[in-house]
Amino acid sequence: MKKLITITALISLIFFPLLSQAHDLIPAKDMDKVIKKAKSYLGVPYKYGGISKKGFDCSGLMVKSFAAASFDLPRVSSSQQKLGFEVSKKNIKKGDLIFFAKKGKVNHVGLVTYAKKNKVEFIHSTTSKGVIISSLSESYWKSRYHSAKRLWDDNSAPSIDEAPVVIRIEKEVRDVPNSKVDKFRDRKETKMVKKSAKKGTKEALKIEKDIIEYKEKKKAISTVPFPGRFPEASQRDLTLAELRKMEAERLSLMKYEILARHGFEFTSASLQRYFGMQDWYRELDKEKNKKKVIKELSSVELANIKRIAAVEKEKKTSTDSQHLMKQGNLMKRN
Repeated sequence: MKKLITITALISLIFFPLLSQAHDLIPAKDMDKVIKKAKSYLGVPYKYGGISKKGFDCSGLMVKSFAAASFDLPRVSSSQQKLGFEVSKKNIKKGDLIFFAKKGKVNHVGLVTYAKKNKVEFIHSTTSKGVIISSLSESYWKSRYHSAKRLWDDNSAPSIDEAPVVIRIEKEVRDVPNSKVDKFRDRKETKMVKKSAKKGTKEALKIEKDIIEYKEKKKAISTVPFPGRFPEASQRDLTLAELRKMEAERLSLMKYEILARHGFEFTSASLQRYFGMQDWYRELDKEKNKKKVIKELSSVELANIKRIAAVEKEKKTSTDSQHLMKQGNLMKRN
């Protein structure tokens, strides 16, 4: 009965609310059209609010360029920054959007046209020179760099052929039933176990063997890549600190990807579109029963889902509080 309640609680954590803000990714082949379109506007002057050959502002240039791939971008750079997937500075690729900020607030955007080794070039519309190509190594842009986002599908996820090996290893770790392993994970207690083992205690030797086996398999999980964009959600325990730094959309996708990795068949149209574009997911056998899928999750994955849900709740509470404060300030003014 207790197990049934736990599974039911997890289902509510995962599936409420559904990911209404999920966006389709642009096929990689279409990004050439976007970049080609952007470059066709080189030399066009800057114009605040501009979105034509008569003049562009930075976000207007992006809107017009991405339209070449039939992709509708929001009109302002701060809203554009909320789309796609974050990529680290060292992993920026051609076709990514890069954002710049002043006092922490995003106020400029560019489209990467070249990225190799430590050299990154991007096209954007500047107030002084209009549409130009700049380098991220320039001191002005380097100091104002904020983030990079990918709106296209680069198909860089590991092949599903690797997944059975990973899942098998992962299940072996989960199936280590000896509760004594948990009891003796603490470093100090582990030393005590080893000390007892030297005296030949059979029980202590067994526990030490379990600990070594657990650590080896745990290490195997962290080194073999899981398919998907957020493999770390299945590889290791995520901390609340790192989850709190992530945007709400990224948290939701990470949570749903854990289920997708086990072949869950989503009913949400937006999630079906999103995961349906990924080769590794399309090749999996699908399972509609939520409870069956949740039973297949590892202890690491279950713990991460709970942490993600807790952070999502924190963020929602924070947003609601800010909204109430704004309403209160408006009432005071009136």
